[in-house]
Amino acid sequence: MKILHGENTLVSRSRFLEYKTKAVTQGFLVQDLSGTDLTLAKLNEHLNSTSLFEEKYHLFIDQFFSRRPSKEKESIIKFVLNNPDSPIVFWDDKDVSLQVKGFPSTVVERFELPPYLFRFADTLTVPSFHQALTVAAPEQVMAILVRQLHNLILVKHKKGTFPAWQQAKLIKQAAQFSDAKLLKSYRNLLSIDFKIKNSLLPYDLTTAIEVWLVSLYHE
Repeated sequence: MKILHGENTLVSRSRFLEYKTKAVTQGFLVQDLSGTDLTLAKLNEHLNSTSLFEEKYHLFIDQFFSRRPSKEKESIIKFVLNNPDSPIVFWDDKDVSLQVKGFPSTVVERFELPPYLFRFADTLTVPSFHQALTVAAPEQVMAILVRQLHNLILVKHKKGTFPAWQQAKLIKQAAQFSDAKLLKSYRNLLSIDFKIKNSLLPYDLTTAIEVWLVSLYHE
């Protein structure tokens, strides 16, 4: 069993795919499951089933530890804690350290962002963006930017669940912008993402983000 989590989703997702490839080479059948509605019965069903050729399943579960607390979630956590050798890889797109602190360190892999990426998310300025590009591709910086705007909107509306230290930083940063400004900027960001993926912009992603950052403070 492995648990992959952390803010550096590009690297953690790549690691997730590496484990999938490894499972295939070891003769497993790969089975993707959504962690948001997973039940213990469904988990056991997949772990105990085999294919027509007697191949065992290796389970790859998205966003389990990020889901809301429930008795079902607790029962699954208890089960996997008691069965650490189960062929399961969990992946969550954020830091879930508090939820996995009871697991052995040998099964937990946390992927942190380089400091320059943290600084960019906290400041959202052109200079910090250029620094971020020294340690990450524009696509990764874009993903961080989209998430940060989404988080700022959540705290602006008093929604979302974050660690206390992150909540305080988000509230302070969100206070710099009106609700209308955040929503408009977020929509513009999603529009950039769509246009870049469909080759509809006359310039590259780096330039698009620079223009967006300037408009964040001056429009």
